[in-house]
Amino acid sequence: MASAPRFCMDESILSALHPSPQAAVAALEPLVQIGEEAVHHKGGPPEVVHHLYEITSNVSGRQFADVLFQDILQHDRDFVVRVQRLYDRCTKFSALSDPPLPATLVIGPDQTFWLSHACARLTSEVSKRQSYYVLLHSVDPAFVGKATVAVDGQTVNSFLLCSSRDLPQAYRQYIVEGTQSENDFLHVTDEAFPRLIFHPNVTLRRMSKAYGAIINDVVDHLSFLNDEFIDIGKRENWDLPNMMKQARIPFSEESGKTRGKEKLLKHRRVSFGQVVIECTLHTKISPQIDRIHFHSPDDRIHPEKVLVGILVDHLP
Repeated sequence: MASAPRFCMDESILSALHPSPQAAVAALEPLVQIGEEAVHHKGGPPEVVHHLYEITSNVSGRQFADVLFQDILQHDRDFVVRVQRLYDRCTKFSALSDPPLPATLVIGPDQTFWLSHACARLTSEVSKRQSYYVLLHSVDPAFVGKATVAVDGQTVNSFLLCSSRDLPQAYRQYIVEGTQSENDFLHVTDEAFPRLIFHPNVTLRRMSKAYGAIINDVVDHLSFLNDEFIDIGKRENWDLPNMMKQARIPFSEESGKTRGKEKLLKHRRVSFGQVVIECTLHTKISPQIDRIHFHSPDDRIHPEKVLVGILVDHLP
């Protein structure tokens, strides 16, 4: 069975709530939003510490339940209902220690320290089960991306997330660090690359290297097609020579000789439903080998999505 990343909600923001209900809601809103979003994505619903309501906040040393159901309720009843619904939908886990052990989180050159049951859960579960976690938080909106999380001598890789706009990046990092097979990759391509449509028969088995040796490059090239290709095309009025000059990933059209020979063109032809597409455009993972054959958006299929037809070492 194909896997997906697991989500865990960091609760450490509760220890830094402002006594003003309005400010408290503003601090919690990003975490609630991303938690609500994660419920509906592969790997959801998120996990959260079981005794969330009993956690002591910094608002006069009161429990979060008191702050939520007394102060915040008077200010924003709808927000309280959202928190209740999200908590009810989450998977609960028991705290490993109370208070939690300190966690060290590192993204690139930046390092921070949290007291977080979620971080302890993450390091414990990853060490035991080889899972990959995406940590949902609202501590610092700039602290997002590939991270290491260390608690009590155990260090694991993770992805820190505080906005749904970065969900595709989290799934891409999961593909690179948390998948072992093509099945796992294909299971989350719609999450990692929402602006691409993959042909049902796409496989990595025709590439020149084993899955683990090539998946990083594949993700990089697919990220280019998802994030940049359409924008470059619109900016350059779909002029291919200019697009190729602007692209950070090398890609090209097949030669006129190849496109002029039916016996060669048929290898590049795939069907998306009833629509036959010729995937003569291709990115080049290396100059001589490993191609991702694709087609620009087609109104008959989707006007704003790139069509990915074939991943292969090289076609005739």
